[in-house]
Amino acid sequence: MANEVTSSSDQDFLERSIVNFIRITNQNKGKLFLSLLIGGILGVAISFSVTKKYTSKAELLPEFSSDKLGGLGSLASLAGIDASAGESDAVRPDLYPNIILSTPALKHLLFKPVVSIAGKKYPTLLSYFEEINGEKLPSGQLTQIEKDTANLIQFSIEEIRILNQLKQSISANFDKKSGIVMLDVEMPDAKIAGITLVNGIDYLKDYVTKYRLGKKGEKADFIKGKVRQAKKRLMTAQQSLQQYRDSNRNLFLNTAKIEMQNLEMELGQAETIYNDLARQYEQAQIKENEKEPVIHVLEPPQVPIQKSSPRRILFGIGGSFAAALLMLTFLLIRPKTTS
Repeated sequence: MANEVTSSSDQDFLERSIVNFIRITNQNKGKLFLSLLIGGILGVAISFSVTKKYTSKAELLPEFSSDKLGGLGSLASLAGIDASAGESDAVRPDLYPNIILSTPALKHLLFKPVVSIAGKKYPTLLSYFEEINGEKLPSGQLTQIEKDTANLIQFSIEEIRILNQLKQSISANFDKKSGIVMLDVEMPDAKIAGITLVNGIDYLKDYVTKYRLGKKGEKADFIKGKVRQAKKRLMTAQQSLQQYRDSNRNLFLNTAKIEMQNLEMELGQAETIYNDLARQYEQAQIKENEKEPVIHVLEPPQVPIQKSSPRRILFGIGGSFAAALLMLTFLLIRPKTTS
């Protein structure tokens, strides 16, 4: 019985609150509309104080070098299956965003020269960030661009801030269905955004190419070692057979003939192995020297003309919503404070 009374009391309070809300809203339509208008104007005005940014975009089409799915690879991509998993001698395209956003990549981009839309030349992207941030970065780990990145490094707070600033300016995504990698760079300067994107694509191409050629080089070096061993075996077999022939010219015993046959057989096997390995080594060298395009640029970077942020309409909507909410809150609590 007590629960029913409590439930009825809560329901009555809720109904009275809703009725009171509707009544206050209807009585103060003009004030709410005025707050919406003023808030929108203030929001748009605030947007003019926010730094303009421009976004340069590009689309990349990775090369799938070894498709284990065969002719079903394209169908698998359309079905949402990651066909890149079939690659054996190249970095998977879904890892491209991780590569471009890695610390070595960010350090590489920070030390590339850039030119602003006004034609001002900066020796490095880092110097541009120092200018817009109004602070000079102290000499530290970032300046050690030749340092082996596999070693443990420790950045200062200022260096971490710069790295995060650049990282937040870059957006990288991989679409499994289409197999396209989308890269965006947003900067306060339109041309610097485009140049940084170009430098990022070049870094990604170089990284993936070196990875592929490195694996091919390892295979070629392995076969080269086997070729040396096979050649040594061949020369030993030739020398053994020749020495045996020189020392047994006038012997016609069956045991001598059998030994001669064994040495000739060993020489034949050594020649076959050496020729096969030499052919494999030649093919491996050809593949190693192939300049195959690992990444195709489907949509090249451009210098953006229109700004990507701030979006004044969003500032206006946000300002209107905030102002209307403040006004409504004031109207709802006013009767309680004046009573």
